[in-house]
Amino acid sequence: MTVIRAFRLEEDVDEALKKTSEEEGESVNVIVNRTLRKLIEWDRPAGKLGMMQISRQELVRLMDSRTPEEARDEGMWVGTEVFEPAVRYLNPTVEFATVMSSLELLSRYTGRFELTHSVAGRKHLLVIHHSMGANWSAFYEGAGSAVLRDLLRLDCKTSATDELCSFEFELEDEKHEG
Repeated sequence: MTVIRAFRLEEDVDEALKKTSEEEGESVNVIVNRTLRKLIEWDRPAGKLGMMQISRQELVRLMDSRTPEEARDEGMWVGTEVFEPAVRYLNPTVEFATVMSSLELLSRYTGRFELTHSVAGRKHLLVIHHSMGANWSAFYEGAGSAVLRDLLRLDCKTSATDELCSFEFELEDEKHEG
């Protein structure tokens, strides 16, 4: 369902929208809806949670100065002290579905990783593809373990390469609260 709403735009914003529309081959309406969705789903909550943008190059350089163990520990800290409170802020409950929803938002809006989730019966495979090096895999392995094992109480098997980190686990029911 859609709603018709009229509002005024500053002339330079309108010109930028037209230009973006032409460059991307999408209507101004699609671009405005996508932009407003990002504002509502990500920008406002991320700002309230103290998140900020940082370039990929800076992130890689920061993580390269750590040992794999330090990167994993940092990931575990982020999973517990940053991600869990963010899930609780964004959702009324912390359960598998709300954790996945939060991961999907991170994937969609931060540009740090691509998330793939496949299911075969009760078996789940969650893959984080990031292309930022082995220490980032260690970081994601730590963060994912903190969330899946500690928060959701799931027994998971992890594996990592320089470009991705994967988690295999079984889920008994869809709710699976932590």
